[in-house]
Amino acid sequence: MKRKATLVSLALLLLASISGCGNSSSEVDSIPEGKAVLTIVGSAKQSLAFESIAAAFNKKYPNCSVNYKYLENYKTTLLTLLAHDTDSSASSSSSSSSLEINRPASGIDMFVTENIQSDSARLPYALNLFSVSDQLDLSDTFDGLIKNFTLKNSEASGNKQIYAVPLGSEVRGLFVNKTLLKSRGIANVPSNRAELLSACETLAGTKMASGLDTIPFQGNPSTFSQWLMYPYVASIVGNAADYASVYAEINAHGAGVATKYFTNPMSFLYDLVSNNYYNYAYAEEKYGNFTRGNYDDSAMSFLNIKAGSDGSYAKVDDLGNVPFLSGVRSMNNAIEKYKNDYDSNIDYQFMMAPVGVDSGYGYLSPGDGIAVNKNTTQMAWTLKFMDFLFQKDNNKVYASKANIAPNTSDVYDTMKDEFNIEADHCCEVGSVTFDFDFYEIIKKTLTDISKANKAKYMIDNGDGTYTMHPLSYYMDTLEANFVAGKVL
Repeated sequence: MKRKATLVSLALLLLASISGCGNSSSEVDSIPEGKAVLTIVGSAKQSLAFESIAAAFNKKYPNCSVNYKYLENYKTTLLTLLAHDTDSSASSSSSSSSLEINRPASGIDMFVTENIQSDSARLPYALNLFSVSDQLDLSDTFDGLIKNFTLKNSEASGNKQIYAVPLGSEVRGLFVNKTLLKSRGIANVPSNRAELLSACETLAGTKMASGLDTIPFQGNPSTFSQWLMYPYVASIVGNAADYASVYAEINAHGAGVATKYFTNPMSFLYDLVSNNYYNYAYAEEKYGNFTRGNYDDSAMSFLNIKAGSDGSYAKVDDLGNVPFLSGVRSMNNAIEKYKNDYDSNIDYQFMMAPVGVDSGYGYLSPGDGIAVNKNTTQMAWTLKFMDFLFQKDNNKVYASKANIAPNTSDVYDTMKDEFNIEADHCCEVGSVTFDFDFYEIIKKTLTDISKANKAKYMIDNGDGTYTMHPLSYYMDTLEANFVAGKVL
């Protein structure tokens, strides 16, 4: 009996070892030897997201701590520091059992970056992360984001390369000032186009306590319409019933294609502008809103925090004068910061902009990525942290803190659950990537329409009055650019 029990035990151990061989690298926890202190650098002054994930990593691996460091003048400073490292400093013995903590000359192990392609000045310093797939498991990530960051043409050449991994997706949508809406008798946040237009009509029909007109939609014109309308434009393509044929037709960008597919979103934006539901010139001149075009300025405008005569800033009230602000979800970091710093009681919500007949649209485009300094002297620990960061549950924690959508294979389910949108109302950048300058062309027309009610861009009637150009004026320009395949 004893021999039989021993054989059973051995069989169970063998089965367990076989099962373990099939696990991904994130499931098999091989711990690097020695101690390490890792540094991630970025352009943001602080990163609660990195701090949070670093704390979780250190709790699991006490021998390794991870710090986030802000670099001023990031673009140039990063390259200057990385250039201090040499190929010889990249140690193949980074997993040495020595207790000495050897740092690269730059002091950088990982760096936040945009997409690194062949023309990037950062490429010579970044590690090809596909080359370390035995230590970095990206199977939990979203394929669309990985494809977007994969070095162009490298897959076709048989030498697939990726030099940074997207931390998640930027999500475009609408910040809604619920406090201001309720003060005008609008109890519920609009959930579709009809409700949105009804709210705009109500808001525009009443003035602020200052006597100024209420401008329902606000935001800097360089970004306002892209953040508001591009998810809808992308969904027309990405969620077409016959996607392959629609994609092919748009990719050919022949005459009439732009009018056929994109008249509705352009017409909707045109109506917002013609009704003065969006009037950036008035918001800038009368309210002093959105004049600097950055996240801090957007957050302060949204919360009605203004500079006094002495240059110091103060909260004006707890009502605000911006009902709807188009933006990206990561702007919430700045809004929350100023809300806390100035004790604002404005209640707000971020949502998918309800510009569709039935709801809003979700669009996933890569946010910042993270790259590994190929000359780090702590490669084993660095890759261990990267592997930890891109495990599904961990990346969701990071994304939640960073106010972005996670880089996970189930991100569409996350979007559906969080924003109450259907799967056919969500798409990603890969589905609208064409062989011509599609995004720049669409952006140009959206931006031009958003400026259409400023005198500078209107028809001068010669009597001190001005008239907006008709929608056909903008559609003709869109058509011409489409046929040319670029902004003329």
